Amino acid sequence: MSNLSLIERSSEILTKYYENDIQPFLDAMHPEILWIGPAENQVIQGKARLEAAFRAEQNTLHFELHDLVILPVETGSPRAVEVILLFRVDTFWPDGTANQVKQRIQLTWVQVGGQMYIRVCHISNAIIYDMRDGIYPLNYSDRYQTQILAGQQRAPRLVIKGAHKSTLCLSWEEILYIETFETHSLIHTMDGTYEALPSLRQIEQMSNGFLMRCHKSFLFNPHHVQEIARFYLRMPDGSRLPIPEKKYTALKAAIIPFPLIKDIVG
Repeated sequence: MSNLSLIERSSEILTKYYENDIQPFLDAMHPEILWIGPAENQVIQGKARLEAAFRAEQNTLHFELHDLVILPVETGSPRAVEVILLFRVDTFWPDGTANQVKQRIQLTWVQVGGQMYIRVCHISNAIIYDMRDGIYPLNYSDRYQTQILAGQQRAPRLVIKGAHKSTLCLSWEEILYIETFETHSLIHTMDGTYEALPSLRQIEQMSNGFLMRCHKSFLFNPHHVQEIARFYLRMPDGSRLPIPEKKYTALKAAIIPFPLIKDIVG
């Protein structure tokens, strides 16, 4: 089987899996498959044991898959191919709460009797930490130290329509600021920037006062303000949000009580 065929098959298996159809994955499993899940102690070896574990689950969750990237890796052997899948996945619980994580899956395909089977399936979550760090977590923060895996944290989230028919499911606490973008909005978070279809005013109404307005084109999270000066707010990513001169005094008084604010203005 060619690498292209394995990419297509891996994509189909993943897509079906998040549509709650696990049969294509079960059919592709090697008899001695090693499955390593993203949470502690999630290690199962053998198709019989893994299939029994899946069959025992009573899954009432709904998932949406986004931004799938698939990377084949040559192993130097015609009998084995590594496939890396990078994507975002939304999880929706029956109680209406939701969560989104970046996830990575490594599939090791091996050839047996002319057919390719998954010998290793290693799943990991891309844990977010301080944006100043490269390889090592030199700048530990509360966000890094307390980050936990999908399914264990279900904080209130902004769930809205994004660009390209996507659904955005973003933690309110991790939103830095939002700006007007043509007729839509750009949401800047600790993890990246996302285009949302609703207008700035619509999102402001959804926030129920959690976000504040510093300018007609900007909403911001007061908990993330690092500096207030004449006439701007500085955010953790270095962005400076404008403040109209007439609103400066009132806005400064409103946000000073929030934590993490560094006021360098006398």
